[in-house]
Amino acid sequence: MGFYQDIDNDGSSGQGNVTGTTRPLYGKYKFGSVEGTGGSEIKYRSVGGTVSYETDAGAIVAVANYVKTQSAISSDYTDIYGSYLSLIGIVPPGTQTIGDLGPNMKKFSAELRFVSERIGAFEFVAGGFYTNEKSRYPFTITARNAAGTPLPAPFDILFRSTSFAKYEEYAAFGNLTFYLTDRLDVTGGIRYAKNDQNSSGPGGILFYSPTPPSSTSFDDDATTYLATIRFRPTDNVSLYARAASGYRPGGPQTSTLLPPTAQTVIRADTVWNYEAGIKATALDGALSANLAVYHIDWKDIQLNTLFGGVTLQGNAGSAKVDGFELELQARPSQNFVFGANVGHTHARISEIDPVAAASLGAKSGDKLPLTPSWTVAAFADQKIPFSDRVKGSVGATIRLQSDMPSSYPGYALNPNIKIPSITTVDLRAGLEMSPVSLQLRVENLFDKLGYTSLATNALYVGQPVPTNATVTRPRAFILSATANF
Repeated sequence: MGFYQDIDNDGSSGQGNVTGTTRPLYGKYKFGSVEGTGGSEIKYRSVGGTVSYETDAGAIVAVANYVKTQSAISSDYTDIYGSYLSLIGIVPPGTQTIGDLGPNMKKFSAELRFVSERIGAFEFVAGGFYTNEKSRYPFTITARNAAGTPLPAPFDILFRSTSFAKYEEYAAFGNLTFYLTDRLDVTGGIRYAKNDQNSSGPGGILFYSPTPPSSTSFDDDATTYLATIRFRPTDNVSLYARAASGYRPGGPQTSTLLPPTAQTVIRADTVWNYEAGIKATALDGALSANLAVYHIDWKDIQLNTLFGGVTLQGNAGSAKVDGFELELQARPSQNFVFGANVGHTHARISEIDPVAAASLGAKSGDKLPLTPSWTVAAFADQKIPFSDRVKGSVGATIRLQSDMPSSYPGYALNPNIKIPSITTVDLRAGLEMSPVSLQLRVENLFDKLGYTSLATNALYVGQPVPTNATVTRPRAFILSATANF
């Protein structure tokens, strides 16, 4: 299986807002940028495949995938850096600061696993995983005059950095399920992973000052666990409880522009997820319900933090997350189905590193940014059989998301803004004439302006920079066609 995609954007998917507010500065879905900036070109290529071999004892499954991405992104940093440099008299007023970055990545991953048939009271899964990832990240911010000509050296290059990173991981895993009875089973699992990393780069420029070449090697390992118990009191009801751990690898800073206060090595962040739930059906599957409640302990959270005008990763502390998810679905007839999903999340900081607290303005008990407390969705779909070969369909979905914080309450450089709740409606209609299917969708029918994030990237408190808003997709009409062979 292969995938080939080229994306060419003339502008940003964001919006410029009045500083520290939800009000558009230039108009709905508009942003301010020097002509010729704000766009991007992205090339994505992937190829992969799965091979399986069945035996009496189970199946051997091999999966491999190769991905290559190349990007060219141009951004206008004049409001942030140009205005600041002219304010302190380093460059003339009206100086533009334009950023060009071109991240690219190559990744190969493979997994081999054996999935057993049930052997008496047992069944198991065992296997191994491998990944090799290489990336290159060039980044330059150039100071230009109003005509777009670079300033004379040495004032032409404000930032320059090229970082090279390599990540290689080997892992082995296994799960074992024991059926105490036909209705009660327990599963235990373990995964061991080891990774080797390297980050390097030639000398660069940081605020007109040279930085030395860098090269850092790093290795780490992690063991994660899984435990599940499942009970089926009837054929239509299943109860379960699960505890699982996970981690996100740490490693050296990949940027070569490291201010003295920056964290040079990022620790892996880890989670323990505890979940319990019930799944039930009734009336021969015409009604179904799934309910899950969960608690997450998250330690050594990896967050982006501003160090001396440069955004870098760092470990910020710990968090706790509690919540539930409820899914309901009804199928009163063969051709009509409707349902609803409800989710609630209470995510907050439980511990905070003093350095991160000073930088982010966060304290224990603060809500995690960009995490809505409530999400609700409801849908309905009706099939319309015109003949044995031709079938139509119509449907609608409504989605609601509660308000959420954009940042931490005490973050002076990026003040917290309450991101408003948003409600959107989608419609769809389709026609199936085997083997061809057509569907017309209208997403965000009422063209509601919603925000998924708000960020004020100021260098100093009170800097009058626009707040960058990531917006929900405006009303879109989408026609798709598929064919099965």
